Amino acid sequence: MQRVLLIASSTLFSRGLERLLQQEPSLDFLGCEHDLGRAGGRIEALRPDVVIVVKGEMADDLGDTLRAASQRGGQIQVVEVDPEDNAVSIYSGRREVIGRMQDLVTAIECSTLSCLPQESPPTEGALC
Repeated sequence: MQRVLLIASSTLFSRGLERLLQQEPSLDFLGCEHDLGRAGGRIEALRPDVVIVVKGEMADDLGDTLRAASQRGGQIQVVEVDPEDNAVSIYSGRREVIGRMQDLVTAIECSTLSCLPQESPPTEGALC
């Protein structure tokens, strides 16, 4: 079970994503940090397996915190969600469009996006 922390401002999209993650039984959702200034401390304290960020909201110092945590042996997978086009990026250089909440869960559970279905059409349970 992946330990997941959401880093996002208090937008309607991030609040909806937070609720969906809370309801997902296959994830250990650690919570959401809405204050980017405190995000680094939460990452250090909680040591999540996965940090989800909303595109455009990851400050440079948060990126530095994630790199530092990885260098200390705490492999942290970073998943970026783009509310504009339902895309998810895992910081491994590959980007896929997702259509369902299950696609996001699959991306969180995978070490790469290779296990995501190709071109999932938006269906019931879509993020947007």
